[in-house]
Amino acid sequence: MLQIQPAWETTKRRSSKILAEGVPVGIFHTDAKGTCLYVNDCWCKLTGLTPKEALGQGWHKGIHPDDRERVLEAWNLALQANQPFNSEYRLVRADGSIAWALTQAVGEIGEDRQVTGWIGTAVDITERHRLEQDLRDRAQFLHSIYEGTDQFIFVLEVLIEGEYSFAGCNRTGERLLGIASGEFIGQTPEAVFGVTKGGSLRQRLLDCMSAGTSIHYEECYLIDNAETWWLTTLNPLKDDLGRIYRIIGTANDITERKQAEIERQNLVSIVDNNSDFIALASAEGKPFYINAAGRKLLGIGSWSEATGLNMFRFFMPEDLERVVLRHIVPAVMDVGSWSGELRLRHFQTGKPIPVDYSIFKIKNPETGETIGLATVCRDITERKRSEEAVRRSSTLFQEMAAREALLNRISTLIRNSLELDKILKNVVEQIASLLQIE
Repeated sequence: MLQIQPAWETTKRRSSKILAEGVPVGIFHTDAKGTCLYVNDCWCKLTGLTPKEALGQGWHKGIHPDDRERVLEAWNLALQANQPFNSEYRLVRADGSIAWALTQAVGEIGEDRQVTGWIGTAVDITERHRLEQDLRDRAQFLHSIYEGTDQFIFVLEVLIEGEYSFAGCNRTGERLLGIASGEFIGQTPEAVFGVTKGGSLRQRLLDCMSAGTSIHYEECYLIDNAETWWLTTLNPLKDDLGRIYRIIGTANDITERKQAEIERQNLVSIVDNNSDFIALASAEGKPFYINAAGRKLLGIGSWSEATGLNMFRFFMPEDLERVVLRHIVPAVMDVGSWSGELRLRHFQTGKPIPVDYSIFKIKNPETGETIGLATVCRDITERKRSEEAVRRSSTLFQEMAAREALLNRISTLIRNSLELDKILKNVVEQIASLLQIE
């Protein structure tokens, strides 16, 4: 509908122009055909055109070339239909800068109820448009994350009386659940996940509501007949009154991490309960792990007592320079490992502990850089005692055999000779030989 306005009288036109110069928006006036008759100073500042340049159709050249055709088409349609004009478009100023303007105009009605001209405003909306574009860019960015991430993202509306309903999820969620997001919008947790899992999620939602802040939890789910672990975060959204009206959930598949943790725990359990001495140290020799068997072997009461030690103090002092620094350390630095028999020192008694000793470098699998040392030792005290017992038994056996051979030789001499002096001389020589004396 044509907006009806009374015709301005000459005096009122002058007053209106004076008023137009004082308002903080651009004002323009055209005749019935859209020919520009007047622009105020604010309009000139917005467009970068002078009043003289704007007259007639001159105001067209202030419109951005990419918007000009669209704006003039809408302007001409408004003139032909006698309908209000409303358009947002870009302006190009003389210095090349770009401004956004919201322009509106209505027909000026004369006494014969015919359009005699158009009066309009132009408002600088550059900042508003920038903020709107920032919001659109941010929304697009968030949408790309929402749809492109491997995280399962879901949204729940918080309804009255503690009820919750799904408002949607991303494509990862659709793939995991096997249903389209639209199919469970408006559904309760139990309707989507079943009574057990849905009830568990409901309790987590209640926990989030009670906490009033983000919560995190881990849970195991059976997907495609395989156990998968998920780390879920629930983030509450609050309105201006501080009431939670929506909860955003993100779930990350942590199955690999969980399996690694379980494997690591099993390995630690095996190592810690192993009867051999197992220790880890920095490249400088500062221990950061000694298992219980190792601490017991060395006479170290607790791990806290070991933290201030250096691995070089584990050896007998007389072996440190002669064996460890001269042979073992160079071998480890050169080939990466060393194995052999060595003596460790008991920290309470100072006595030596014979061990089968193995030491090797720990390397970063990605860079190959040495990041530490590992040692595995086995107490061979009992084996050494057994070896000594065997050695002593062997020596005793050899001595007994030698004595028996001596007696046999003496008996032979007695049987074969009646010369007492000769017999005594041979006996003395045999006994001296057996006892290894002159």
